[in-house]
Amino acid sequence: MEAVFKIVLTTSFYAGIVGMVILLVKNLLQDKLNPRWHYWLWIVLLVKLIIPFGPESAFSLYNILEPLSQEIKFSSVPETVGDAGIYSPEGTQAGNERPGLPAQEPVASAQNLRTYVADALPIIWLSGLLLMFVWLVYAGFSFAGKLKTHAQPASPAVQALLEECKTRAEVKGEIAVFIQDIVKVPSLVGMFKPRILLTPDTLRLKEQDISYILLHELSHYRRKDLWVNYLLLILQIIHWFNPVIWYCFRRIRQDMEVAADEGVLSLLKVSEHKEYGKALLAVLETINTKTRLMPRLIGMVDERKNIERRIRMIKMADFFKSRRKRVILTGILCVVILGGLLWTSASARVTSDEGGEDTDAISQNSAAQPVTGQSIEEAVSLAVKEKGKGYLEGEALTEGHKILEVEEKDGTVIAYTVASIGWFGFENGIFTGVSGSGAIPTVMTFAKNANGEYSLLEYKEAEDGGGYGDSIKRNFPQRLWDSIFSGEHYPELVVQKEAQARQYLQSIGRDAQVSQGYVEKKLVDINVEASNRLFAELTKGDAELNRFPYWIGTKEYLDQGERFIYETSQGKTSDGYDLVTFRKSKEDGRIEREYQYKIVGNELTLVFLQSTPELKP
Repeated sequence: MEAVFKIVLTTSFYAGIVGMVILLVKNLLQDKLNPRWHYWLWIVLLVKLIIPFGPESAFSLYNILEPLSQEIKFSSVPETVGDAGIYSPEGTQAGNERPGLPAQEPVASAQNLRTYVADALPIIWLSGLLLMFVWLVYAGFSFAGKLKTHAQPASPAVQALLEECKTRAEVKGEIAVFIQDIVKVPSLVGMFKPRILLTPDTLRLKEQDISYILLHELSHYRRKDLWVNYLLLILQIIHWFNPVIWYCFRRIRQDMEVAADEGVLSLLKVSEHKEYGKALLAVLETINTKTRLMPRLIGMVDERKNIERRIRMIKMADFFKSRRKRVILTGILCVVILGGLLWTSASARVTSDEGGEDTDAISQNSAAQPVTGQSIEEAVSLAVKEKGKGYLEGEALTEGHKILEVEEKDGTVIAYTVASIGWFGFENGIFTGVSGSGAIPTVMTFAKNANGEYSLLEYKEAEDGGGYGDSIKRNFPQRLWDSIFSGEHYPELVVQKEAQARQYLQSIGRDAQVSQGYVEKKLVDINVEASNRLFAELTKGDAELNRFPYWIGTKEYLDQGERFIYETSQGKTSDGYDLVTFRKSKEDGRIEREYQYKIVGNELTLVFLQSTPELKP
């Protein structure tokens, strides 16, 4: 369900962009397009909602929007440091930035909340969808039942008038007219057995006005507006959470009515256009548009504001008729241009502004050092570790990977993999992950020489953000999509990284707990403003001070092969104020440097500084 929701969310996001672009174009070309083309422009939005991922194009609007879009990733595990041990290097690259300051919530709590929200959103979406679907089905059956008991066939005179109108509109299907008081607006209902519903008040109008009403509903029938309306209802249920889609659908229904008016006017003489407008107003005066809650019907009368627009368009019918060829050409150009910009996907290869070289949209990374392995497994492992050198470094670099499939062609070997990077370091005596990545779908291309050695040619990671799904589909065979989107491989990658971390500990003769997951941290309990000053402001200009943990506990660093322990502790001064101590020591316990800060309210005072002779300022 998470994968489905992810697709729906991405589709809804891009469809919202399409809708806003169409609204902009319609506003710019307000009087340059007739009502029919204003209505037909919405085809671009409906196609995008049904087929969200189009062919790649250098002219796609998403080439511009792609870098700006941020996709919500839904996974059973968080992406940054959390209980499951998935990491993101974002926010940890700058040496002076200290994530998880004491003034903030503990990292684990924040990530647990993020995971909870990520798990809950698909359920909320599905619940809303089911609720709206149940309501739609209930309202539909309820409405049909009421029509059975309350609707009566129209008189022979009205039926005869309908036949005249059908002949005039060149409509051949079987359509019946019923009189009822359930729906207060003349409407067209029934996809397979169409019926025109009139109200008793409508029968009090002149025969000519009734014929205009019938022609209007026949115009809807002839253009298959009932089918369009039901399609809108289905899409509205799926994208119930998107207010942009709701607004666009409201505009579509308004344009549908105006286009139906134009269809009627094309059947009338110019002298009758004014009478048709009067009939529209007459119907508006005799009915109450505030109908009961029921599925949206195709009716002659809608909002009063749109009625004013319809009257204006009726007056402009001759204007559009005199410029028919120009209007058609403008409409076709609009659909073609909008389709080219909005139906297509961002190009997989875009041109670099500086070097003029092509770079892949899913992020290509060449290895900083040549990567060569004796086997495909070794080559992939070395390539992932080389990539990991760009992350915030810890003490030991590990990697996990799962080769999904290997393909050989044109003298190269392509390994479709899911890879994960993990830097480990000591926190509170536990050898834990300090930076790294989640499970990243990666395509690696190798050259294989005569000796059977594999040399890395290209390293391509799935794009982060809104283009994640597209990049997977562009670069991985379709048979692997489900396996990649499921996220099922990450636990296996964690096991691999932790095993490599244990091997490192054995190599240095150290026995310690290994866990890539979150390490419990007790934060310093002092004034929030003082905490921010101590753990953020003071550390910006002091690289040494920046190494001390922001929690009560220890971190370890290796400098030129020598291990140092950085410890943060909290106590009290002799006069009862909080005292925060930062102590740097060697493995044998010798103190190299010590800072003591006295906290009085939000004020900090350095009351003690000890350092070895070579470290004295």
